Amino acid sequence: MGNKVQKTIIDRIKASKYFAVTSILNCTPDVSHKEQLSLTVRYVSDGSIVPVGIYDHFIEFIEVKESTGKSLLNVLLDKLVTLGLNLQDTRGQGYDNGANMRGNTSGVHVRLLEMNPRAFFSPCACHSYKLFLGDIAKTRPEGMTSCCILQRQYVMFSALTQRWAIFTRHVKDLTMKPLSETRWECRINSVKAVRYQIVQFCDALVDIAEETNDSKARSVVMSLCSELQNFRFIVSIVFLYAILFQVNQVSKQLQGDAVELSVAVKSMERTIAWLQKYRTNGFDNALADAKEIVNDMDIEPVIKENRILRKKRTFQYEVQDEPVQSPHESFRIGCFSLIPGRGISSMEQRFQQLNSHDALFGFLFSFHNHTKGEMRVHAPNLEKSLTVNGTSDIDG
Repeated sequence: MGNKVQKTIIDRIKASKYFAVTSILNCTPDVSHKEQLSLTVRYVSDGSIVPVGIYDHFIEFIEVKESTGKSLLNVLLDKLVTLGLNLQDTRGQGYDNGANMRGNTSGVHVRLLEMNPRAFFSPCACHSYKLFLGDIAKTRPEGMTSCCILQRQYVMFSALTQRWAIFTRHVKDLTMKPLSETRWECRINSVKAVRYQIVQFCDALVDIAEETNDSKARSVVMSLCSELQNFRFIVSIVFLYAILFQVNQVSKQLQGDAVELSVAVKSMERTIAWLQKYRTNGFDNALADAKEIVNDMDIEPVIKENRILRKKRTFQYEVQDEPVQSPHESFRIGCFSLIPGRGISSMEQRFQQLNSHDALFGFLFSFHNHTKGEMRVHAPNLEKSLTVNGTSDIDG
């Protein structure tokens, strides 16, 4: 039955002639500890077999031994030969943003473009946002530290049913969730629970510390409670939630049905504009929100300096001390200026390919808005991009 279904899909693809391979690198070890590759093919039906439309078909999982760009390309080429699909009919390739897939020197998309220049590469927009969040989290230690504290809380609360009962007695609205390892924007659920219920979290931690007879567990619980009551941590959580909320909205929009290329480009532009605005007034807004949170807590709304251990230098290697900044100003510059700036740079870099595709294909989505003169510019450019060895797919 499986072979029959696959043969029917391949017959439809051949009837449509042109196709794109998408999402081929969803490599993840399964329960048998084997690295597997998913292969999906997209094509446009001309109506001869199935109704006119855009179709995506999952083909199969493929076991891979190596995840290098060269090895993955060979796996793909072998599978296309087995399926009877012509590589030269490929007009698109869409992967995630892993280096082995989108690398500019040895990635799969570059190697495939050398064999077929018309197999345009489009990175996964949603995965680009995931990597964008990873980039900004690594810019400053506060992002990673805050996430570690949230995960430690979940592990501590969920370790024993008695602790979870205490937790649910105090926290009734948004429950605690573990951090997602694969989707950064899904961490918003973990951050949101603490962002809006940090007082209840602290109360639950205090109750657990009072009821436990384990001195080691009590020490861990009180340490977590102390970290939650740090004003620097509270400001970081407010900051982290604001970014995750913005990205989560865009990510859900991009996962909707029939999302045009221009929508992805506009979402990138809106995100960059939001980051630029947040870079200007985000710190003041985050401070105001954090102060509202600590109104119900016996905490001084002051950002204190985190002491950093430094290696003692010998006299000949000593350098002049840098001008000392206040902890408040240092935190503002380090987080609310540096992180949005890094985010803007990461966003522009990762969505550069989509911008070029929009410039080339975008007029097809809104050709009724273009003048005849503009069409006479866009159409020949598209013909040129689809021309190889003197032959083109279209007549501009």
